[in-house]
Amino acid sequence: MQYEGGRSDDVPLVALFDGTELRPFMASARVSRELRHYTGSMAFDRAGRQLAVSGPRGGLVTIWNREDGSLAARFGVPDGSGIAPDAGSGFIVSSGTGRLFRWHQQTGLVEMESASGGWDNHLAGWPLASPPRPADVEMPRRLHPLGRVVEENACRQG
Repeated sequence: MQYEGGRSDDVPLVALFDGTELRPFMASARVSRELRHYTGSMAFDRAGRQLAVSGPRGGLVTIWNREDGSLAARFGVPDGSGIAPDAGSGFIVSSGTGRLFRWHQQTGLVEMESASGGWDNHLAGWPLASPPRPADVEMPRRLHPLGRVVEENACRQG
């Protein structure tokens, strides 16, 4: 979510709808300030247990436990915005600076080799005609609410 009120206001920036109501996940005041009251993208891990949320304005990515809404981890990625689950239990994060990262609880944050060009601040999928990507990364897609693929390529060429 994004909040345009006072900088010191303590408001939730992450919430899940459980079928009947919106359940906010509250971060500490420090994390909220670091996010600058702005979140970009979010994605669940493959098991659906953790939710990664980017905060590009603050250069911060947060990982939340779905079960109880607690903050499990946080790490810095300059202008990190695009997020997708990797093939395991971690996440891929793209940056508006053109870099691509993989995060996993055991290994932490690792920068990935960029096959060609750079990545922008959206991570919706890899182009089919690009050079080989890491074999264990499935191609995430941005889906229309009715299930149709609306964006396949978020890679900046050049």
